[in-house]
Amino acid sequence: NYATMEIPVRKASKAITLVSPTLEPHMKLFAKGKVKVIPNGVHVPKEYMTNSGNDVIQIISIGRVVKQKGIQHAINAIAYLPSEIQDKVRLNVVGDGDYLDALEKLTAQKNLQNVVTFHGKLIGKPLQDIYQQSQIHLMPTTSHEGLPLTILEGMAFGLATIASKIGGIPSAITDGVNGFLIKPGNVQELIKKLESLIEKPQTISDIGEAARTSVIKQYSKEIMVEKTLKVLNSVV
Repeated sequence: NYATMEIPVRKASKAITLVSPTLEPHMKLFAKGKVKVIPNGVHVPKEYMTNSGNDVIQIISIGRVVKQKGIQHAINAIAYLPSEIQDKVRLNVVGDGDYLDALEKLTAQKNLQNVVTFHGKLIGKPLQDIYQQSQIHLMPTTSHEGLPLTILEGMAFGLATIASKIGGIPSAITDGVNGFLIKPGNVQELIKKLESLIEKPQTISDIGEAARTSVIKQYSKEIMVEKTLKVLNSVV
């Protein structure tokens, strides 16, 4: 397919748009001067709730429920938090997939049934409500990602995100500024970051606000449309 379909399309194209700069090195052949990186854009809610005064910190982990997405690392990290910190958190797993049974079994093994809730796949207002009630987003993926929309959605709602340093994620998150980055699959690092964040509610708020500002400036739907129209107009 690469030789018979992709290369001819590259040669015939006047412009090629990519959602992440991490894809650009793979587009050198027959694409010189044609590539424009236009990140996916997300809706930025005009109003959002920080819930910073709540006793319980709501955490969201969202995406296809497959092993490579690393949700098991999020569950294991919460399982190894000190009991006094674990009592302060609730993990909301949103999504479906063939790894769901394994995650439910892991949750039972770790005796976290009262801490971890599986919501299945959500869209529209139910998904928005989960984002609204959350303060922290965990995405400890081990899969080579482009730039996941869920990262940008969480940031748009002012969540403090802890995500793997992989694929296009570091292009949106600067560690310690508008989120936190960990090595893929490193549960100990995830535990350390999560524990530190939970112990500092003001940091959750500050990081979340910086994340939301980043999305407004770089990753809104309006910016995506504007950049796309600019490319289209340049080649028509």
